[in-house]
Amino acid sequence: MALRDDLDPLDPLEKQLERAWASIAQGDLEAAMRSAERSLEIDEACPEAHNLVGYIHAAGGNLEQALVCYRTAIEYDEEYLEPRLNAAEALLRIGDPSGAIEQLDAAIPLAETPDEYADAMLLRIDALLAAGETEMAAAAVRELPGGPFDSPQIDFLVGRAHFEIGELDAAALFVEHAAAALPNDSEVNYYLALVREARGELRGATAAFLQTRELDHWAPRPPWAESLARFERRVRKAIAGLPTDLAAPLDGALVFVDELPGAEIVCEGLDPRAPLWADDLPLDEDQTLRRIFVYQWNVERLVPTPEALDGTLRELLAEEIERAFLSEPRPRAKD
Repeated sequence: MALRDDLDPLDPLEKQLERAWASIAQGDLEAAMRSAERSLEIDEACPEAHNLVGYIHAAGGNLEQALVCYRTAIEYDEEYLEPRLNAAEALLRIGDPSGAIEQLDAAIPLAETPDEYADAMLLRIDALLAAGETEMAAAAVRELPGGPFDSPQIDFLVGRAHFEIGELDAAALFVEHAAAALPNDSEVNYYLALVREARGELRGATAAFLQTRELDHWAPRPPWAESLARFERRVRKAIAGLPTDLAAPLDGALVFVDELPGAEIVCEGLDPRAPLWADDLPLDEDQTLRRIFVYQWNVERLVPTPEALDGTLRELLAEEIERAFLSEPRPRAKD
């Protein structure tokens, strides 16, 4: 994120905006918000400032308030591309792909460069996939520009889009190129591993999965993230609240809560971003040890806001218990 080209970096307003973006880059959302609020004190009608406040709210998990700010920015400047893209991303995170598509249909004609067009189209593809429109998404992927792009991040996103619709050769071309330019980007390394795994390149996939785990270990967590001890209490409360038929398979099981999967189990084939894993470990001919692992940071990655954490945990536990211990899935409750 950066200031628009038509803004003067020497102006007091733009100085506050630049200061806010610098604070965001450093992970200091409180300092960023102070600078953003000062920018609004200088010019309450500045669309850049409203977009910035929205971005800070979204980074802190307050997506509804972020959407209010993005829409205000759009009201002040209907041809401002960035808040439309940000609004679409927020709508996707709260589970409203239709709303995201509506924003993106308005945003795409505003794109002026190949990178901007690809960025908007890629978000639209994500929204179409989230809406279950796989054929429309596949058609949109094939409409993407072929590059070269100014940003290797766009290369990665184009490669990811090709991967999502099963075009592995095109995905490998873009993702491998992005990984060479962005060796310390955990998301790029993760999709590099997925692409290699899908192409049968298991040694290279394992190396990329291990690199993903290492980078995830150092990545910033959500501002609302809690301690491991508190999360463990949340997990045990979720298990205690499971229906009887789901709780029964965990009777006597060992429950392990950790930040991320260990490197050794990733080498054995576990996805480094798996939120849970359950199994029966043979001890001898007559005994097994039933165990379930819950990986806090990977669970946190799946939820848009802290309010969704408990519900997501219950769903993940139910799915993993069914996968590991029940021969037949439970019937789903009707809405």
